[in-house]
Amino acid sequence: MKHACLIISGGEFDPYLPSADEYDYVIACDKGYEYACALGLVPDIVIGDMDSVSCSIPKDIKTVLLPREKDDTDTSCAIKHAISLGYTDISVLCAMGGRPDHAFANIQALCGAAALNARARIMSSDAVIHAVYNSSITLMRREGWNFSVFSASDCCRGVVITGAYYPLDGAELYNTFPKGQSNEWAAEEAMISCSSGFLIVMETKI
Repeated sequence: MKHACLIISGGEFDPYLPSADEYDYVIACDKGYEYACALGLVPDIVIGDMDSVSCSIPKDIKTVLLPREKDDTDTSCAIKHAISLGYTDISVLCAMGGRPDHAFANIQALCGAAALNARARIMSSDAVIHAVYNSSITLMRREGWNFSVFSASDCCRGVVITGAYYPLDGAELYNTFPKGQSNEWAAEEAMISCSSGFLIVMETKI
């Protein structure tokens, strides 16, 4: 049974690495191949237009060359590739920092994964970013961290937050007002759900 996929993106390098044993499949995106090597990982496949990788990729590693002129980003293509193989639990590393447009595109790609019934998250040393679509997520308490909830849709309806210092019950969140910024755990776990729309949930070290 296919379990989890790890994607190494080509944003700013971050040495954070969750337990590699948790992942059955590793994808490197373009410069993410260099980051994978720095993290001690050998990817199963490298995907990208190869406009930023500066080293040669061994011939025994499968490579998918994407066109430079395309609608999708390399990371979004990697997420879709993982989903096409049956992976619905996807973690993305090295996807923030650097160019802000790339970082924002990577967050949007999380919503694309959620729309395809996959759970994808961006993970770094000081943040974890999730997308929730018409569903729920449970966040375990992390000392020295807080969490924020933002609407990626025009409006997210039926938003419920329990186990938090600032709870919500059936609220509406809009992408024009950051009402969900900076919440805290009031219990060992916080549950966040919405009945309609895309929520971006950010766990952030403070």
